Formats: sequence, C-alpha cells, structure tokens
Amino acid sequence: MRSVSLVLVLAAVVAVVSGAAVVLIRGSSPGARIEVTLPTATAEVESELKVYVAGAVRSPGVYEMSDGDRLAEAIEAAGGPTGAADLDAVNLAVRVKDEDYWYIPTVGEDSERPAVAAGDRTGKIDVNSADLDDLMTLPGIGEVKAQSIVRHRESNGPFGEIEELLTIRGIGQGTLDAIRDLVETR
Repeated sequence: MRSVSLVLVLAAVVAVVSGAAVVLIRGSSPGARIEVTLPTATAEVESELKVYVAGAVRSPGVYEMSDGDRLAEAIEAAGGPTGAADLDAVNLAVRVKDEDYWYIPTVGEDSERPAVAAGDRTGKIDVNSADLDDLMTLPGIGEVKAQSIVRHRESNGPFGEIEELLTIRGIGQGTLDAIRDLVETR
C-alpha cells in the first residue's frame, strides 16, 4: 500500500517537472518568470480499528489498533497475557479486523474452542432460546457448558439477566465478561 502511494507521488513529481521543462523550453520569453510548484507529500492515514480483547489478559477492554496489526499486538495493548494465559491456544500471527472480539483462554480452561474472533457476528445470541450449536459459538462455551445452560433454563425457566449464567458450573466471571456483549435474554 505504501509502495503504491510512493510510486504515485513520484509519478506526480515527474509529471510536474516534465511539464515545467516543456513550458520553459517552448515558450518562455526572455525575462519572463516561471514558477514551478511541486506537490507536497502527505502522510498516509492508517485505518483505525477497534478490537475487544478479553479473558486472560491484564487489562481486558477495547483497544485501537492499526491496519495490519496482529493478535499478538492486540494482547500487548491489553497489558499482555496473564500468567495463566494459554497462548498455545491462539494464533498470535492472525491479523485483527475492526470490531473483532478476541477471548484469550487460561491453561486448562474447559473449552472445546480456543480464542475466537467474533467480529463477524451480526446479532446477539438469546441464551433463553439458543440451541447447543449457537451457544457453542460463544468464546469459552463448549458442549458441556452449552448443555448446562439448556438444562438450567429447562429446569428453572428463562434467565432474567445475563449475570445468572454465573450459576452454571464452569462459567466464571472471565467467561461471563467474554460473552456479555454477545448474548442477551429475551
């Protein structure tokens, strides 16, 4: 991207200089003054990305990243991994995208899926009506936890608020924080 911009700037400079030379050679009258103004280079504006990093990082939250940044850089923006982070469960080399959600699991965390980028999700999952497959798309929710959520709502009725998920065995505050913006109760 930067090399293309550089080529375009250089081409513009060559065109202006060539045009000025033609004007000077063809029609300048003695004593006439010709002023050549070259274009100024402008800094390339990098795309601003907002990425949410949660789980086993020191400061979970939303961070501003640049186009081309990788998950490793997003984790560092979030204060770096905690001592319990399972970095082998994530692809640190993947490029982050705007609106990505990354959950960094802890070592031994009961999850069938490691870190998840959920930025492409279009809507929230209703924990009161979602089936097992939908629940298992959530970070930190594998088949066992999804089954526990379904059993709980069948035995106790619908969840009144998201925090009630903490009553499910295996769902702690970290998992709740990771899925809070992805789920709802209707």
